[in-house]
Amino acid sequence: MLTALGQLDRELSRCLYWRSADGVRRWALKFLEFSGDGLIWLQVPVIAWATSMVPPDKTSHLVNLLIGFLIDLCVIGLLKFIFRRPRPAYNKDDMHIVVSVDKFSFPSGHSSRCMFIASMAYICIPDTFWFMVVAAWSVMTAMSRVVLGRHYLGDVTVGSMLGISLAAILSQGTFRDDKLLVTHNFEEIAAQMYNRA
Repeated sequence: MLTALGQLDRELSRCLYWRSADGVRRWALKFLEFSGDGLIWLQVPVIAWATSMVPPDKTSHLVNLLIGFLIDLCVIGLLKFIFRRPRPAYNKDDMHIVVSVDKFSFPSGHSSRCMFIASMAYICIPDTFWFMVVAAWSVMTAMSRVVLGRHYLGDVTVGSMLGISLAAILSQGTFRDDKLLVTHNFEEIAAQMYNRA
């Protein structure tokens, strides 16, 4: 059964790759690839906090994002090390902007990260329009991994489920911002630590 699923995964993935990866579309897909890069997203919470881009009462969201990105990096890295599934043979070696830290395919780190971001947007952004924008970007970025030939459909599916699961864990299964792992803003935590010293 697993062999049949693996074969179906490879065939569907190759079909999606060949039908979609040409010229201008490839450039747009590579832009999505760049926009979901882990090195960029690890910096976002730190820069947002350092530049006060987020209201003080919402800095806990940044801490949860950073914790999630670090956990995601470790889990994806561990799973890639364990399974060592090679990337598709038709993957072009043109990941010049994005740093490819491994040659393994399962699971997709971009998909995990993007679905985690979309899930956190659902938790933290009350405006439905902006959540939908983030969710659309997330789905397009995840699918770009298959269309670019970087991953198989199964890699993207499992990566996506891991990202959503991570947000569920950080919100204690509720997908509510008042139940996030860290609920106090960073300034309050720092002040409490400073006052104890």
